Amino acid sequence: MTYWTIMWITVLGGYLDGTVLAVPYETLEQCEAALQPISNTLPYDHNMLCEETPTPSSSMNPKPNPFY
Repeated sequence: MTYWTIMWITVLGGYLDGTVLAVPYETLEQCEAALQPISNTLPYDHNMLCEETPTPSSSMNPKPNPFY
C-alpha cells in the first residue's frame, strides 16, 4: 500500500523567512525524485524534506490548485 507524502519546504532567509509550504505527492518515491529539481528553482535559502503520512493514497485525492 502507498501513502500520501508531503514535501515540506521551509524558507530560511529574506522576507519569507520562516514560511513553510506543503506539496502533496502520492508516493514517497515521487516526492524524493522532485526534491532536487524543485530545490534548483528556488532562489532563496531553504530546507526541504519528504514526510510520509498515515493516509493511504487510494483513500482520497488532493484538492485541485485554484491557481492552475
